[in-house]
Amino acid sequence: MLRWLVCTKCYYYGKWCPIGWGKLSALLFKKGNTEDFDKSIGVKLAPITYGLLTLVPLVCVVVSMVQDFIIPKVIVLVALLVFSVYSGAISRRGTCKECKMRLVCPGCATKKE
Repeated sequence: MLRWLVCTKCYYYGKWCPIGWGKLSALLFKKGNTEDFDKSIGVKLAPITYGLLTLVPLVCVVVSMVQDFIIPKVIVLVALLVFSVYSGAISRRGTCKECKMRLVCPGCATKKE
């Protein structure tokens, strides 16, 4: 859904983008208006969606650990935390620096230049 709401209005529609969704969205959906990118409901839904995709598995693993504590669950929890920090902060800054939409993207992780 986010690919339709966001990627169809992006500069990278049909191209290789820093995140990788431009080519896929072009295969699935018609191109939208690039000028509507920052007003797209998808831009507002993305942080909520990705936040839930991070928090729900973390909460489930913690609840599962409370019910039955075993080492593999700790490993899964640590892996989820490392992946979340890397993709949500470290990788995102580099990706946003390269992105041509960074000046209009409300979710840009770098200072707008």
